[in-house]
Amino acid sequence: MASSSSKSRYREFRRHGPDHTKSEVLAAERPKRDPAQRRHYIRQYRRWLWPYRGMLALVFGLALTSVVLNLILPLATKHIIDEVLPNHAIDSAIKKQKLFAVCAAMMAMLVFTTGIDTWRTYLMSLLNIRVIFRLRQRLFDRF
Repeated sequence: MASSSSKSRYREFRRHGPDHTKSEVLAAERPKRDPAQRRHYIRQYRRWLWPYRGMLALVFGLALTSVVLNLILPLATKHIIDEVLPNHAIDSAIKKQKLFAVCAAMMAMLVFTTGIDTWRTYLMSLLNIRVIFRLRQRLFDRF
């Protein structure tokens, strides 16, 4: 029974309920992915990025270093809270020295990590510019 107006379709929906869910409809509308086409695109991306593999490795290494260094900061905070502050056997002057030393190390680590992140961001921008320029050059060389 084909309904012509939205009001009649709504009434029919209220009487019978949905025939299928929205995700089923979306899945049916989505085109099927061809694995061979995906492999072709991956090979093509690899060819485009192969000349920049050194810079990509450097950017990845800097990102990994930054993440590891950022994991150290909570450990330093844990050391302050669990060992330095509650220790009543240590004199308050020594406690202040330890607190100052750990906080200075944390600040130095933050500055160093920020420097690494800035350098990584610069290199990533440079890499993006080079790849885009090369792709545009290849595109315009065809025409």
